[in-house]
Amino acid sequence: MHLRDWHYPIFLAFGVTTIADTHNDTPWSIAQRALLKSGLMRGPRLFVSGARVTGPLGRPVTNAAGETVRDPGYVEDAEQARAYVRYLDAIGVDHVKIDLTITDAQLAAVLDESRTRGLRVFGHTRNIRTAVDLGMRHMEHMDTMARALLEQEGRLATLPEGTPVEVAVNPNLFPSLVQYMELQGVFIDPTLYAWMQ
Repeated sequence: MHLRDWHYPIFLAFGVTTIADTHNDTPWSIAQRALLKSGLMRGPRLFVSGARVTGPLGRPVTNAAGETVRDPGYVEDAEQARAYVRYLDAIGVDHVKIDLTITDAQLAAVLDESRTRGLRVFGHTRNIRTAVDLGMRHMEHMDTMARALLEQEGRLATLPEGTPVEVAVNPNLFPSLVQYMELQGVFIDPTLYAWMQ
């Protein structure tokens, strides 16, 4: 989940005793976990990723005024991706979150560096088949499967702009991809809702 400070009182009341935070300000995440571990704050056991790894395939991050702001997890190439994973490990995260804006070379570097450091990697990928072939085993959302199938058919590049990939995919192609994911031991969080206020 993407943790917010108002979530804590809700969790224990509903029996949630363990959560994983995926993408927040890294020092804030580490501080929240420390407060919970020390007992100064009540809430579930917390595992954190800190700020996700982002790359050159996305749009710049903007603030409420529309101004471009620095994304702390932005990496330009594979070596910067490795360096960012080393930073996250040094500061004490529990896992690494990636974003679909990183290139395949950056993803391979993140996976390799994380494996060396005993950190699990999960998040968003552009194409689940490619990501799994590179070693990814924990996926968020279903759009990565749709893009893989559209790419397989040669239709991804020809989609009209703004078309949700999930709408355009041929559902008859899912079974073979799902079987492949199962054989590779891939965990997928389908995200059953997009936003809740």
